[in-house]
Amino acid sequence: MARPKRKRRPGGGSATPAASKDWLPLTAFLGLMAGFLIAYMGAEVALYLRPHPMHWLVAAIGGGVGYIGGLVWNRYSVR
Repeated sequence: MARPKRKRRPGGGSATPAASKDWLPLTAFLGLMAGFLIAYMGAEVALYLRPHPMHWLVAAIGGGVGYIGGLVWNRYSVR
């Protein structure tokens, strides 16, 4: 017995639009990189006299904040 053919959506899109969701848009990537670099440099300047690995933690947090900022920018930007 032959399987019935799936109905295509108008416009040729897939049946599951959520499958094509972009988890790393360009704005989020740029925000991640900018947040990481700015936080790293700021931590290096602030912790110059007492060097320790705390600047990597600050840089990771800055990258996360930049990533979320980029996602928000991508979501609410005017297209």
